[in-house]
Amino acid sequence: RDFDIKNARVNGVREVGRLDLSKGRLMNILLRVLKLDANRAGSVTFAPVNFQLKDGIVSYDNMKMTLDRITITFRGDVNLTNDQLHLKVGLSGETLAHAFKEVRQFIKPTDVFEVPLKGSRSNPQLDTDALIKSIIDKGVKSGLERGLGDLLKRGLGGDRKDAPQPAPDGTDKPADGDQPT
Repeated sequence: RDFDIKNARVNGVREVGRLDLSKGRLMNILLRVLKLDANRAGSVTFAPVNFQLKDGIVSYDNMKMTLDRITITFRGDVNLTNDQLHLKVGLSGETLAHAFKEVRQFIKPTDVFEVPLKGSRSNPQLDTDALIKSIIDKGVKSGLERGLGDLLKRGLGGDRKDAPQPAPDGTDKPADGDQPT
């Protein structure tokens, strides 16, 4: 009887180790998006990953790929029967800050940005528009929080030298010399 992937059921751990992905389309896409030199694409290290195979679909939650000091995570599933990817690629704020110096002030190194990866194994499509939107959303939020914090400090007199100071006796009465004019 022939093997049919749709009937297979497996829970396992895959230990790939190091692979040469320099010719892979996905690697080229990631290198281009992260503004990395294609010559760095050679050997990539994969951490062991827990996976499930059911009804022709391989699923995993936390596949980690390391290229130099850059770690990229993947989660989601790959439908082997119809060759479709439904993955999220995780890029750290640190990785993105190396690629896009403009965003350093708006994102934290520990932030993780998940980007949809769809298409087929031979023609993966990374949703760079979603990445841009995610960075902008985080930057706007960070900028607003920072701006709001600054506004509150100024409004409450936190950083002003001429702001009213509490009375030495702890009352609400301003200290001498702090009377409004």
